[in-house]
Amino acid sequence: MQLNTNGGPSSVVGSLGTSIGNNGMAYDCSTDTLYGADAQQNRIFTVDPNTGIASNFKSTTVPFASVGLEFDHSTGMLFAATGSQLWTIDPSTGASSLIGSFGGVLVDDLAFYPTCP
Repeated sequence: MQLNTNGGPSSVVGSLGTSIGNNGMAYDCSTDTLYGADAQQNRIFTVDPNTGIASNFKSTTVPFASVGLEFDHSTGMLFAATGSQLWTIDPSTGASSLIGSFGGVLVDDLAFYPTCP
């Protein structure tokens, strides 16, 4: 799907070539990079916004079953909410760290609203 970041219509541009299942995607506004999470193999990847093709797959230790994915351009890290846990992911390596539990609350969506530099 091609996104119009100015609030206009979107259009289909091609298949990712992988399954994101119930996972979200994240956008780095500072580098115009779109990230996704592979629901079947616990990997992150980038998406070419012009073709829709997924590439640059990086393995993680995050259990992607249903996840909210978001990018924080101030730290350069991805954040993933996996229902009961919050993780950070380095998008350049896939290295991931568990931040902690949500204490019994289920969270599978995240959103940052940073001002893009």
